[in-house]
Amino acid sequence: MKITLLSIGALIFICTACSKTPESVEVSEYTKSFIHNVSLKFDEIDKQEATRGLIAEAKSLTINDNKGKVVWDMSAYSFLQKEKPQTAHPLLWEMAQLNATPGLYQVVHGIYQIRGFDIANMTIIEGKTGWIVVDTLTTKETAMAAFDFFKKNVKKKPIVAIIFTHSHIDHFGGVLGIVTENDVKNKKITVIAPKGFMEEAFSENILLANAMARRAEYQFGQDLPISPTGQIDSGIGKTAAQGSYSIVEPTVTVDTTPTK
Repeated sequence: MKITLLSIGALIFICTACSKTPESVEVSEYTKSFIHNVSLKFDEIDKQEATRGLIAEAKSLTINDNKGKVVWDMSAYSFLQKEKPQTAHPLLWEMAQLNATPGLYQVVHGIYQIRGFDIANMTIIEGKTGWIVVDTLTTKETAMAAFDFFKKNVKKKPIVAIIFTHSHIDHFGGVLGIVTENDVKNKKITVIAPKGFMEEAFSENILLANAMARRAEYQFGQDLPISPTGQIDSGIGKTAAQGSYSIVEPTVTVDTTPTK
């Protein structure tokens, strides 16, 4: 079941709550001094772990909607290949570099991840009859691009189940980019989510939309231009994709913690 109001609420959450983009200012001498004196020893193991299991890299990744509008653009972060400016915290810069290799990864045998196609990861598990997709990213466009990239590099099988781990939109908003409502309605695809998922999604993305939008400004730096002195990274990923959002009602809800 698609909920139009939820899509609107999600748009409010991701879009800027302020009408005016703030003007950038020069970094203070105090900040320059603080960053200069930060002593962080980076272990090469971080880089090794970040790229472990990489099967195929999606170089210069840009995703557009059906009208040509850019929904996701990893190429905008190419500046991360250059020297870190004195205005960026060393740890943030390193984290941004670790998040800058979009592609297909094998976690263990039978479990894969698509990373760097959105702020969240899409995890894909090989089942006996098809693929089980865990979390479907923020938008239909990024989800479709992610699963298409997966299919190009791994054997083709149908999607038989979707799992929503929780009610943040970057974990369910792209669902209708990879499955259809009819397939869910006709029980060709099982959709699994925690008990209360729809209520929480409604509460967070509609009832609390204004508050969530304000928080997102600080969390994602979405009013800042993508640049070495602007928006660099969000820690868990680059930033939230902006495209078409969707939702389907779970067909199976989980209300207990399995013991096996």
